Amino acid sequence: GAAEQLQYALDIEPANPEKWRMLVYCYANEDRLSEAQEMCIKALTYNENDVELMRLLGILYAQDKKYDKAQEIYDKTLAAADKNDMDMLAGLYELKGDAYYQSGDTVRVLAMYEKALEYAPDRVSTLNNYAYNLACMGGDLNKAEQMSYRTIMAEPENPTYLDTYAWILFCKANYKEALLYMEKVIEAEKNQAVEQGEEFKLDATIKEHYGDILFMNARPDEALEQWKQALVDDPDNKLLQRKVEHKTYFFK
Repeated sequence: GAAEQLQYALDIEPANPEKWRMLVYCYANEDRLSEAQEMCIKALTYNENDVELMRLLGILYAQDKKYDKAQEIYDKTLAAADKNDMDMLAGLYELKGDAYYQSGDTVRVLAMYEKALEYAPDRVSTLNNYAYNLACMGGDLNKAEQMSYRTIMAEPENPTYLDTYAWILFCKANYKEALLYMEKVIEAEKNQAVEQGEEFKLDATIKEHYGDILFMNARPDEALEQWKQALVDDPDNKLLQRKVEHKTYFFK
């Protein structure tokens, strides 16, 4: 209904970028990515230098796993962006890093995060993504831990940042402390659900991490339960399938 009303408004005022962004969000929030992309492209015909619309289109392409298109749009957005807007520039390089990681291009991932931190050294989302992906890629875990620790000091109730820190501790074989932080993740998720009036539900990645950490803390039955729950949400995860089938942890 909102989308329909916004389209009426845009028929009257087709060059309004704010209304276009609202319309794109309507489709994106319903996971109608093709339509969201179509609306974003149409919006750019009226507002070709609107950096936020360009950035949004790149994000939509990345969500749709069209990584080459996403990178192309991010580069165009970087060229059009205000060179004095450090946070915008940092965010774009962070998005490029995320897209490279998601597409499996691990060679260029870290360079993009480094570039982002040149513009905004204390940007917590970049520090978190850099730390998490560095750990998952088997990189410098001490560096990852230092970056991740800065994020939980900045936002101690953020479950995403707490999960990253717990996972890095797990990768460093610090299993007891990893469990302590994973319990903080669960508490933070519960508090967030209550504040937002939503049902408490952990996502598949957190459930899998929790299972891995429980297993390494000699609690295999509880670990298996978490893996089973994660597999319900992520049924194509081959590694999870093996953990559930064999009732044990696999590194990869």
